[in-house]
Amino acid sequence: MRTFSMLGLAALLLLSACGAPAAPEAPPAPATTAIAVPTTETIAAPAPTASTDPTAITPSTASGELRIGTGLNIPTSLIATEGTNGFNMVTYGAGETLMRLTPEQQLEPWLAETVERSDERTWRVTLREGVTFHDGSPLTAQSVADSFASSWANLPNANTFVPSDTQVLVADERTIEFTTPEPLGNFGYSLANWNFVLHKAPVDGISVMTGMYRPVSLTTDQELVLERFAEHWGGGAALERIRILRLPDANARALALQSGDIDMLTNVAPDIARSLPADIEQVSIPGTRMHHIILNHTRAPFDDRSVREAASLAIDRDALLLATLDGQGQTAVNLYPASLGLPLLEAQRTDVARAQTLLDEAGWLVGADGVREKDGQRLEVQLYSYPGRPELTQMAIAIQAMLADVGLRRRGRGGQRYRRDDRGRRFSGEHVFGGRAERPALHAGDHA
Repeated sequence: MRTFSMLGLAALLLLSACGAPAAPEAPPAPATTAIAVPTTETIAAPAPTASTDPTAITPSTASGELRIGTGLNIPTSLIATEGTNGFNMVTYGAGETLMRLTPEQQLEPWLAETVERSDERTWRVTLREGVTFHDGSPLTAQSVADSFASSWANLPNANTFVPSDTQVLVADERTIEFTTPEPLGNFGYSLANWNFVLHKAPVDGISVMTGMYRPVSLTTDQELVLERFAEHWGGGAALERIRILRLPDANARALALQSGDIDMLTNVAPDIARSLPADIEQVSIPGTRMHHIILNHTRAPFDDRSVREAASLAIDRDALLLATLDGQGQTAVNLYPASLGLPLLEAQRTDVARAQTLLDEAGWLVGADGVREKDGQRLEVQLYSYPGRPELTQMAIAIQAMLADVGLRRRGRGGQRYRRDDRGRRFSGEHVFGGRAERPALHAGDHA
């Protein structure tokens, strides 16, 4: 039987006020939730095994090739320190970091063997033995230091996780010390961020990394091909080759799955999932992705706190989850998804009556056409969405209908696609995504 697996969205929809951020081009990196690590406590790695790696799967074809169709962007190059390519390298098993998060969201060493906090600002990392780069050279403390220097030099966001003025000391072949300028309680989590995928200088346009799959070719905006790295420290991967095909049209991706042209399909809209044949089995797995709206509080109407609060109160998140994701997920109550296992306090709710009262008290009065006005200004907004996530446009349309119920109307077409070069600070709201890269996915193949 072919299988359909959807990695569930753990939480749906958070509103946050913000200035005009840069438009995201790819899923953001894992959140760096602060942890308190007592002095001298050591985080030790589990025994190496390829079977614990998400990329170690059973081949569904005789050739050992897995063909994945996606509507998301594939890497722009095979250089890990360009743009967000490092994220893709980790996602597809080509790159690895010193630390990682388990499926249960627990922090554990990956290419590190132990991570020990020596004092408030110093962290001592001992590397896992037997790790080699794709070129056959060993992973050493010096190569880790060089990799971090490269990340700091080429990836501006790397500095937000581990400051670039951190002192790095190579103690011996397998030991490296990081001394941060200030105490950094979330240092261990930052080592799991894709900005610090361990790499060496590119050879023939391909970064030299350590993952169980080695990138071999890229056809820009069309296809990425990776092959098995037999000398991987955790044992050889089960597949000989992974082929990532970018298919922007959702219907074309679904047809390719049904026809056998691809084996796995990612970022699937619920309406597409419902149309698939009965022999495709659905499996739902909790994820940590959160969908949210960023409000531009630097311009009207969201420079008015009452409008921001009313907009949040007007959105029925339970109805939104059911209507746009077929209930595949959980409504958000604050900044963090329930799947993280943290105690959560409810920080948002739905209350249409309260939203209407807030707007009335703020002087936003309902006009003859149902749209509120204040001092000659109509309460109109434009909500942009990210088309790479097909459910976001559906959500944007549903959200605009909910906002209309309290007298806030959309301007222009619903759920417009943003353009990084011209949007500037003129947008009202941006419907985006965040959290770890747990993706909705379709898989067609034989179960092991």
